[in-house]
Amino acid sequence: MNPGETFVDFDYDDAAHLWIVLSAPDEQGRVALAPLTTHNRRRATCGRHCLILRPGEHPFVRRDSCVAFQLTAFDRVTTHAGPGERRTEWPDLSPALLLRVQEAAARSRLIAPVVRAAIRETLRG
Repeated sequence: MNPGETFVDFDYDDAAHLWIVLSAPDEQGRVALAPLTTHNRRRATCGRHCLILRPGEHPFVRRDSCVAFQLTAFDRVTTHAGPGERRTEWPDLSPALLLRVQEAAARSRLIAPVVRAAIRETLRG
């Protein structure tokens, strides 16, 4: 998978979240991934720690959404869902939106250092 690719259902619960690939694969094929969640100012994860995407910035976004930096992952993702997985690919982020998300992620203290390092390495590209 490549930076900017998006898909639904690489999830930790039954909710359908859009996941964004933020880094190039490392030697083991792992990529940095971040999900979108509905923006809610009253939630502790929103506010100064979130990056808001607005409707129209990506076809999946129908209401204000946050990149949930605290839920980022560094994992292998195949292009095909395995047994019991429900994964649907969506259009890639635009280059400008990808850069905005990557730059915010590279600065976020909510992201594990190994994930931030992979994103920064991709940005240096």
